[in-house]
Amino acid sequence: MTNKKIGLIVTIIFVVSLFCFQIHAVDVDLQSIKLKKNGINLYVGSIYMDVNLDYERNIFQHPHSYTNLRLGIGKADFREFRVSAFYMNPSIVHLIGRGNSHLELNLGFKYAISQLPETINRVFVPDLFAGYRYERPDGRFIFRMGINYPSVFDFGVGFKF
Repeated sequence: MTNKKIGLIVTIIFVVSLFCFQIHAVDVDLQSIKLKKNGINLYVGSIYMDVNLDYERNIFQHPHSYTNLRLGIGKADFREFRVSAFYMNPSIVHLIGRGNSHLELNLGFKYAISQLPETINRVFVPDLFAGYRYERPDGRFIFRMGINYPSVFDFGVGFKF
């Protein structure tokens, strides 16, 4: 074998081993981060005015995603309620992404709990959300915005602990 071939083989092995070491180091760092499991969030929806304060708890942590349960209380003027009403809002929240930016998908419902039953329809209103969520795995601040049914556009802030 010539010196050029030996040099090329050594260079390729060196470069490949550097990439493997760097990829392994990134995996170890991300696995060692402890996700804060609790959050308090305030969200506002447009079109049908909607304000929601909720508590969120992480129940599953996957390598590239998180699954949370959320329970909130809010007030909205949805046509399904017929009038502005306070509501209860349980949801399953799934965040996809490893870093700071996540795709957030929610599935839940809103149910009126106001005190005037004769003026409010007691119906389950689907609560569907798809949007962007900024949340560092080890950070405290949460920002989210996206498309929601029935509010149309939703945005909010929160903190984790």
